[in-house]
Amino acid sequence: MILLIVLMHHASVFSQSLYFTRTGNIQFFSKTPLEDIKANNKKVYSTLNTETGALQFLVQIKQFEFKYSAMRDHFNEAEYMDSKKYPVSEFKGKITNLSSIDFKRNGIYPATVDGELTMHGVAQPVRAAANITINDGQVVGATTFSIRLEDYQIKVPKIVFKKIAEVVEVTVNSTYLPYKN
Repeated sequence: MILLIVLMHHASVFSQSLYFTRTGNIQFFSKTPLEDIKANNKKVYSTLNTETGALQFLVQIKQFEFKYSAMRDHFNEAEYMDSKKYPVSEFKGKITNLSSIDFKRNGIYPATVDGELTMHGVAQPVRAAANITINDGQVVGATTFSIRLEDYQIKVPKIVFKKIAEVVEVTVNSTYLPYKN
């Protein structure tokens, strides 16, 4: 709830150029010879300021959905994501090529996003290529990038290292609408 209040505070300051979603989607995929692990979170909060290029995502770790409940339980345990200690992951960044995106004109625009991803209590720089699609006032952002679990101090126990990839693919899709006070 506090996260929503912070986002809404920022929204009131920049409501003319602020876009918002509560239904962003983040998916991760871990591929190994023994098992593929895929999870979705469709309750991602995000704001986009089209004037400054500022972009922020807030992700509740426990909101990830898995094919099997045992996968979800293991994912949230202290040995992996430790969602009791680290309940939220956050990305704060900026579209670095903002001048090449016309938010008032329909089209698909390539974008570069630079920022910092904080997960499992560790912050790391992230750069990702993205596509921004503008369609009649609606803004859709999409990207796929990879992260190394060890960069975020997530250790895979040796007993299961063949079931969980060291590098995980992350896909983000968010449909934004203009924020209205």
